[in-house]
Amino acid sequence: MKIFIFPVVCAVLMIFLGKSFNPKIEVAGYIVALVVGLFIGFIINKLVFKEKAVEKSEKDSVVK
Repeated sequence: MKIFIFPVVCAVLMIFLGKSFNPKIEVAGYIVALVVGLFIGFIINKLVFKEKAVEKSEKDSVVK
């Protein structure tokens, strides 16, 4: 569940950022801002949770 929080927050921030630059933004502008925000949040999320996944897999590995 926490994997989806950061991309959604980035998407909402992108919508507000677009609204601040252009108050007369159309529906297509909202969709583009939403997609760009989700993409940026997804990339940052992958970078953050990749390090944690590597640490967890090294911790859980068993040496025989």
